[in-house]
Amino acid sequence: APVKPVREQLPQTWPELVTVPEDILSTAWKYASVHRPEIRYYNLEMLKLGVDSELFQNQLNPRLDAYVAASQSQGQSLYKDTGEFELKLGFEFRMPLERNAAKGAVQANEANIEQLERSIGFAIEKIFTEIEDSYSALRAAKDHMTLAVENKNLASNLRGIEADRFRWGATNLLSLQIREQTAFKANQSLIDARYNYYKALTGFLIASAVDFRESDEVSPVLWTLASGLMISSQPNLLPQN
Repeated sequence: APVKPVREQLPQTWPELVTVPEDILSTAWKYASVHRPEIRYYNLEMLKLGVDSELFQNQLNPRLDAYVAASQSQGQSLYKDTGEFELKLGFEFRMPLERNAAKGAVQANEANIEQLERSIGFAIEKIFTEIEDSYSALRAAKDHMTLAVENKNLASNLRGIEADRFRWGATNLLSLQIREQTAFKANQSLIDARYNYYKALTGFLIASAVDFRESDEVSPVLWTLASGLMISSQPNLLPQN
């Protein structure tokens, strides 16, 4: 059954924000071009086709076989020109005349290699587009969160000023309530902006082929970004037995 989090398992604070390096895009691209699952699959398929190509090509080549044969006469010899024991050493050369099947296999395999190369090219373009789009979404979410922090701080300051004015009798309760409502909405907007930022960061790391279970294989720069999203690094998130 799926594990559903409860309120007691929520983190007490937001994860610490990690600065995204300016050159993270090239780092993510280099890492994803090797570790994305589709790239790994295509590389294995290319290795398989390479082995098949050598096998089919070998079937077109002439064959030179060496053989050794020994014979031992039993009883009275029937032939006067043979001895009791004979050892024969010879070579056999074979040139395949009908090689249509082998040629067809080679041509079909070459066509499969060309098709796979095109598939790899399309996959690489798709991966690069996904990384670029997710990085753009991450930057937009970061800018939105920065504005949300500024709005929240401004709304909180104005609420404090309005509360002081209310204590001094310089304003009314309605104006104070409006400021408090504005501050509440600004704080809610900041929560939404933080959520969208971490969601965009997760999407970028997934597009970059970051495996959250294999820290030793992940690029150190990418793992620094991913470490802030680890559930185990947050208090009271894991279910207790």
